[in-house]
Amino acid sequence: LKDAGYDFLSAELNGTINVSLKGKRIQYKRMAVLPFDSYRKCMTVVVKEMESESSDANIVESASVEQREEVIHMFIKGADGVIIPTCSSSVSDLSSIVDQTQIIVNDYASQGFRTLVYGYKQLSRNEFDLFTYKLEQAKQSMVNRVKFVREAYRELEAKDIQLLGATAIEDKLQEDVAQTITKLGQAGITTWMVTGDKKETAVNCCNV
Repeated sequence: LKDAGYDFLSAELNGTINVSLKGKRIQYKRMAVLPFDSYRKCMTVVVKEMESESSDANIVESASVEQREEVIHMFIKGADGVIIPTCSSSVSDLSSIVDQTQIIVNDYASQGFRTLVYGYKQLSRNEFDLFTYKLEQAKQSMVNRVKFVREAYRELEAKDIQLLGATAIEDKLQEDVAQTITKLGQAGITTWMVTGDKKETAVNCCNV
């Protein structure tokens, strides 16, 4: 991303995140982190734009609430089976991009790569406040707390996502794994594989 002009600068303990966007320093405030879990198969972070500074002029552009509308961003990453169905695809071109991305992700997975899909949407202050209210109510529940918290997360994540892209990371098996499994089989020992990967990735690993 540095080659494209995007650079992560720092993250402070108070939740402030500093990045550089094509020479312009931009500051965000981390407002919420929705951690990964095996049920949702995704992770989400919500940030708010705070201020920006031009690297050329050394001037900080810090607008008050009265001067500009508050901008809140939600970024999500996770399994394609979770992210892609939530992506907006009302426009034919966009629908085609989503479909092509699914094909590419499946192809990468069939080659044994670990895949992730990334998405984004902009939130209004009312949407974020409603989410935090529901989340707080869920956390205070005396019964089914985990279930209610998870539902609050999914309600925020489950629609109107804009597809950003996908990544594939090669994660080869350790040396001699195939030979070891073969010898276990010859000794009459059955081997089971438990994985959170896509089916295509798991099949590729088994075929190795």
